[in-house]
Amino acid sequence: MKALLIGCGEGGSRLTEAIMKIQCATFGCDNEGKSLKKQFDAILINTTNDDLEDIDKPGIFIDGKRKLLIGTGYSETSGHGSGGNPRLGTLAANHDWGRIAAKIEEVLSEINRNPDMNDIDAFFVISALGGGSGSGMGPVIAKVLKDHYFESQYPVIGIVTLPPKEEGQLNAYNGYISLQSWLKESNFDGIITISLGGKFRNYRDESRKYYSKFNKAVATSLYILFGGEATGKKSSNVDMNDLLSTIREGGGLCTIGHLSTKFITPIKEDIKTPLLTHEETESLPEGWETEKLLKAVERVCNSNNLFLPVDFKTARTALLVVKDSTTFKVTRGAVQEAGNWLERNIQGHVRTADINHEGFRLITDNSRGNLFDELFEVSPEDKELSANETVEIVLLLSGISNVHVIQKMRETAEKVIRFTNPSRGERLLAETLGLSIGEKIDRAMLLPCSNERDNEAAQSQSRATTEALARFMEDFRKVDDTIPEERLRKGVQVTDIRNIPAVITCERPEAARENARCYLVSLAFRNHIDATQFKKDYVLRVIEHEKKSSDIGTKITWENSEFIQEKPGWSPREQRVADEVRLRAEADKTGNPRIAGIGPYPACSGIAKQLVHRVRVRSDTGVSYYYWIEAYPDAVILSEKDEMEIIRNAPAQREIAYFFDLIYEREEVVPSTEKIKGILQTLGVRGG
Repeated sequence: MKALLIGCGEGGSRLTEAIMKIQCATFGCDNEGKSLKKQFDAILINTTNDDLEDIDKPGIFIDGKRKLLIGTGYSETSGHGSGGNPRLGTLAANHDWGRIAAKIEEVLSEINRNPDMNDIDAFFVISALGGGSGSGMGPVIAKVLKDHYFESQYPVIGIVTLPPKEEGQLNAYNGYISLQSWLKESNFDGIITISLGGKFRNYRDESRKYYSKFNKAVATSLYILFGGEATGKKSSNVDMNDLLSTIREGGGLCTIGHLSTKFITPIKEDIKTPLLTHEETESLPEGWETEKLLKAVERVCNSNNLFLPVDFKTARTALLVVKDSTTFKVTRGAVQEAGNWLERNIQGHVRTADINHEGFRLITDNSRGNLFDELFEVSPEDKELSANETVEIVLLLSGISNVHVIQKMRETAEKVIRFTNPSRGERLLAETLGLSIGEKIDRAMLLPCSNERDNEAAQSQSRATTEALARFMEDFRKVDDTIPEERLRKGVQVTDIRNIPAVITCERPEAARENARCYLVSLAFRNHIDATQFKKDYVLRVIEHEKKSSDIGTKITWENSEFIQEKPGWSPREQRVADEVRLRAEADKTGNPRIAGIGPYPACSGIAKQLVHRVRVRSDTGVSYYYWIEAYPDAVILSEKDEMEIIRNAPAQREIAYFFDLIYEREEVVPSTEKIKGILQTLGVRGG
């Protein structure tokens, strides 16, 4: 398969460079020391000149003419980057869409004059989601491609990397909103999604080493998926139409998995050789190749070998590519049998391809020149792969769903609170002085003009906050009356307040008056003892009664505010937790159970990863706690006094270790409901 790679932003450009570097190692350089281009050509696009120049400075893999700086004429970027704001990346690309289209046309013309490529099979738009430039410009570039070229001529496939949780809330927020934009665009035929972190994360690695290893691993997997060497014609090993059909038929998100392995000869009688050779196959049990390959394919499906941790069974279609080695011959029957097993376990059909190592060439080490950094990019496995000593298995899963990493990104994005209306009046003063919400301000410390200031918006917002706070305290007391008054008052926080047009909140538009303002006020009580939160939202209308002017300002008197709507302030995930725990508490006959707080467990839980929630329940019999454990397809709920107490006091064993790995976030993947219940049953715990 041959393609034009378009690297967007720094992250996308780095991955594009890794792919082009492997091409150079495999095919070599021309007389001028430039990489031969037989399978890929590339364009790099960014809003920052320094980042563009830093990639392949000698221009061996990507010529300087193929680097495009955009946004220079746009005031908010001006060649200095997007500041981690995807919106600016989008605006910069829209501003320079004509230059982008011209650069793509220029490179395609050069590809057509290249006798080793002649043409391409597809465009690949590559970006790291989490920053600003690449995240924002990707969908714009896809639209440019679709507008200028027929869909049947050049399919457009996205390749995106998701930020790891260690990069913080803002990157997760950017990654989530950007991914939504990429998915929403009908201009992509499919999006191959890869998650940073996982099996490549080693906390002892410095940043450069980690990203170098990661990018090279992804690039290697893509090369094998595309069939390895292509010399001036489409690959005969992996049919391009099979690849594109798998992506299109699955739709939505795709991901890949890769396993590099050496097969060991099975034991027969007393003979055991360390490595299989062709001559030894005659003395081995019939069908052993299929059994070995099946076990290897099962390992590829394990989330540890997938670039996006996901339950492979949710995929709608798949493509399985197997390359044999100098010591192991892959039979067509064995590959087909592995494909049949995969087909029985996913939602749809599976395509397969087997590659003979004799017609395959892929160099990922420095055996043909010092292209890779020996410290950061070369491993012993690279030398074996380059010598065709390993069996390579690559799996493309298309149409995947229930992606845990993306769900966690969404929850993190919801925590990035961006106030639509800044603090004003008494709320601003209380926040500045570090006062608790509801704590009275000493009027003797204010000038007379401050109490009578002519700032109607600030006064009405303060009024809305005060009245919503009083109602919140009342409502919480009805749910849980065991919290001391002082702790309740100090733990209450206003998490957001928004000005809403009165005509939206009233069913009677004619009732909207000039002297009324409507607000949505979100409040939360943070219980620092058990790390749970109780949340509630109020929509209320603040109404002026009378306004009197004097020499020192305007004094406003108020009518009683109207509470138009009250509802729980839980996120969709928290609402699910609340509903399911309430049902469990009712089944336990606790008597009128009420959800008094939800929080992560343990309290030091990470931002982007919360497999377990602790829920405070107040009932007629007192306060109790339940633990909601995310599992697929149904969550598992444990009570503090019953199941959790048994688990904590159980003797050490493997099931206990796994359970607490899950609780304390050492497990990356959402477990199955069946697996969790099996562990609980082994421990003699009921579990809900």
